[in-house]
Amino acid sequence: MHLRASGTSMFPFIREGDVLLIDECITDNLHTADIAVYKIEGKSFAHRVLWNAKDFLFLKADTHFSVEKIHTSEITGKLKAITRNGRVIDLSAGLSKFFSLLCFFCLLPISFVYNLIITLRGFRDAEVS
Repeated sequence: MHLRASGTSMFPFIREGDVLLIDECITDNLHTADIAVYKIEGKSFAHRVLWNAKDFLFLKADTHFSVEKIHTSEITGKLKAITRNGRVIDLSAGLSKFFSLLCFFCLLPISFVYNLIITLRGFRDAEVS
């Protein structure tokens, strides 16, 4: 299956207009840092796997701060390759896999620190009110 990417939730790894090659897969084959594709209300999303909990996957967009709990029945596949400007980027290849992991491990702590700051700021504002 092929999908055209829209939005910026997975930037810079997936960019607006990229064509995504999706492989059907068993959810047991989805691991941390893989990009799972799922469908909700007819709309497809591609987000990174944080944790596979058998019946549910915990997913996160690279640029978002929240974690999504998605039932395995909503998973439609795993991102296999990206076509960008006529060039195919195979996600199983060494450098592409490395860049994917780099995005995951660099952006994950930033989003958690941001959430912590927002939470603490909310507590401080609540105390002042």
